[in-house]
Amino acid sequence: MNMQAVFHFLLMVVFLIIYVLAFIIVKPFLLNHKRLISTLSLKLSYLLYLLMLLVSVYLFMFYSPNDI
Repeated sequence: MNMQAVFHFLLMVVFLIIYVLAFIIVKPFLLNHKRLISTLSLKLSYLLYLLMLLVSVYLFMFYSPNDI
């Protein structure tokens, strides 16, 4: 295993831990019954935004524009 593959694996593990911790903190299944739609949309949009941010950081770190 070369060093770049180890770094890829470690970064994926760190990003996965960050996403799982955010999921635990946000608690998307704990909803406010008076404002059901807005609570759910805010929580899901935050988790989707975080996922897109982590994927884009990963792609920008390891791939050039020609590789994608």
